[in-house]
Amino acid sequence: MTPLKAAQLGKTTYRYYVSSLIQAERPQNLGTVTRISVHIVEEIVVSRLHELNLCIQTEASPDWSAIRNLIDRVEVTSDAVTLQFDEAMLEQASRNLGPQDRISIDRL
Repeated sequence: MTPLKAAQLGKTTYRYYVSSLIQAERPQNLGTVTRISVHIVEEIVVSRLHELNLCIQTEASPDWSAIRNLIDRVEVTSDAVTLQFDEAMLEQASRNLGPQDRISIDRL
């Protein structure tokens, strides 16, 4: 998906992700999710990283540059959001976790 925003002069700016297949004008391969609000995706990503002890969830905006380094891909379908991690960066981030904080992550 590709991040886009739409704004009208003096009004709210809307940020969302649009299917890259729509951008490439290949609707025949299109999935069920064609557009989704940035806020929904970001909330899911931060929440999951917080559960994995890889991100501190606060009222302030998270460090998106660090988060982008951890994640290779976010895939959105009608019933799931799948995070694909950069293995080297994930290994580096998890080094500081104690044994009680470690969890297993499925490798595909």
